[in-house]
Amino acid sequence: MLRIFGARRGLSTLLMLIVLLIGIAVASSCVLNPKDENGNGKPPIDPDLNRKTTGNLIENWLPYVYTTMDSAGYEEALDEAYTFELLAGEVDPDDPRGWWDKLEELAITGNMFHARFDSLGRKIDRIKLTLDPKSTVVDNNNYPEKPPGEVWWKVTSFVDLLVTMDDPTDPEGILNLVVRSDQVFVCRPDPDADSLWVIYKQIDQPPIN
Repeated sequence: MLRIFGARRGLSTLLMLIVLLIGIAVASSCVLNPKDENGNGKPPIDPDLNRKTTGNLIENWLPYVYTTMDSAGYEEALDEAYTFELLAGEVDPDDPRGWWDKLEELAITGNMFHARFDSLGRKIDRIKLTLDPKSTVVDNNNYPEKPPGEVWWKVTSFVDLLVTMDDPTDPEGILNLVVRSDQVFVCRPDPDADSLWVIYKQIDQPPIN
């Protein structure tokens, strides 16, 4: 039977577990460029995919860049001021901020997407991500980067994430990391591109068993 970890953990815990398994590098050109493990360039994002609505951004763009492990496409989806807010019970006492920023997020996902081996010979083989938006409401919070009169949206979406690792230490050869939970995405108009949307903030939610 395949081992499954993370089904009762929050998304932030799973991401940090991956960091422990495969390590983490500071975000750099090798992290952000969309290349496979052999250094070959990946094909460009399907032109039918776009970030012209919050629905497209969350329901289509994010699953595509995760599944294809496209770091550059994922970077485009995040605002420069992006933060990921952890669950209160998952805050590291040595880092009591309770959040990480865009650079840290890209470093974590970059290590996932680039299939690096850990010291035991394990590496991520594939990722499957499905997002099912449940509600979209106007976000009236006065964020520091929010221009007066601009409309931002808060999207709550169910997330089903499966990260499959090749694991030579396991008799079955596979380790599955699973998260099923809601996530809250604060979306704003992309300040660098007309008629497109980016994620300003992501708020982790408790796992759904």
